[in-house]
Amino acid sequence: MDEIKKMVRFDYLNCIGIGGKYAFIFTALFFAACLLGIYPAAIGFMIAPLALFSPIEAVRKGDFMKIYGLLPVKRESVIKALFAEIIIPQTIGGILGELCLLIARAVGESGILPMFIQEHTYDNLTANAENTGLNYSNWFVLLAAGLAMMTAIICLFYAVKEIKGDTVAIVASIPFLVIIGALMIVYFITLDYGILPLPQEFLPTAPLPVALIVAACFAAFIAFGWLMCRLTIKLTADKEM
Repeated sequence: MDEIKKMVRFDYLNCIGIGGKYAFIFTALFFAACLLGIYPAAIGFMIAPLALFSPIEAVRKGDFMKIYGLLPVKRESVIKALFAEIIIPQTIGGILGELCLLIARAVGESGILPMFIQEHTYDNLTANAENTGLNYSNWFVLLAAGLAMMTAIICLFYAVKEIKGDTVAIVASIPFLVIIGALMIVYFITLDYGILPLPQEFLPTAPLPVALIVAACFAAFIAFGWLMCRLTIKLTADKEM
């Protein structure tokens, strides 16, 4: 555990002032938008944590990787640190996103916003969401499900990258992205023709079921990240740093 903490600290110290700055800016912007009743901004918390991870990706490339071979740490610890640097920020970002959805709803329903802001943000967004079959409670589930899907793809990408290299990882990730994009397009097209049910018809709205689904999504991507980490360690055990 000490080696993992040291590697995480090592990576972030070499990226200090880069990723943290942009993650802070994104977080501040999304939070401010939620305070104005723009609740879809909470979805942005799926992306903000990546600003912390992106510079670390730069550190782990090129000549800098030679330094890893000189460090007194096991390769296993380096891999565990890599997945920790993905899972932990994404988990924190997801929790912040869910909290911001609560804040945005509380602000929108309180009526404390000036009328011209209220009409163009919370009221307008709520009406548009209802027209597409979305209940406000559905946003909590969509955020958690989207976060789980995106984090799983990232973990899979880096697992393949560590095992087979960059090129194979990119090629292996493309089909997943294409399938997800195609399914979303097909779903929204079929909604117009009433072929598939609206989200509010099959997604729960009661607080307890919503909370359970959200918790299950978080547990799923954390478990998947742990699984990818263990698999990567096992398949790269014979590689040298």
